[in-house]
Amino acid sequence: MVTRVTLRTRELPEYFGAVVGTIRAQTDAAFRELVSKFVDFYADTLFNPHWAERFVFGKDALQLTMLYQDRGRRAGLPCGLCRR
Repeated sequence: MVTRVTLRTRELPEYFGAVVGTIRAQTDAAFRELVSKFVDFYADTLFNPHWAERFVFGKDALQLTMLYQDRGRRAGLPCGLCRR
C-alpha cells in the first residue's frame, strides 16, 4: 500500500504554444513532394526538445498538431512551412 507520493515538478517555460493545421496537395505528385519536403524539414528543424508533434499523412493531406516551448514570444511555426 502506498501512503505517500512525492512528485518532481519543473518550472513552466516562459513561452509555449500550439500549431494546428492541414496542408492539402492538389495532385499525387504534389503530395509526394509535400511528404518528401516535410520529412526533410522535420529532421532539420523540428526534431529537438522544443517541439512535441503529431502528424497524420492522409490521402491528399498532411494534418499537423504541434506544441512548442521555450521558443520566444513570436516563434510559432518555423517559416519553412509558412505560406509566402
